[in-house]
Amino acid sequence: MPKGKYYEYQIKRSALDQDYLSGNIDDFQYARESLDLDLEYEPYILAQTINSEIAKKQHEIDDAQQQLD
Repeated sequence: MPKGKYYEYQIKRSALDQDYLSGNIDDFQYARESLDLDLEYEPYILAQTINSEIAKKQHEIDDAQQQLD
């Protein structure tokens, strides 16, 4: 099973989308929570969407991850 922050983001994004599509949250709440989620995982999203070496250096992902471990 995949591990890492980007995988964690995908799981949370999927759950948020499912809540919205099921009608459990309204448009405003979805927009707010979506933005919060994207901002929280921004460096990891960027690492998956652009050159990962540039993103890691730009957002110091390796340094931040080592501090958490």
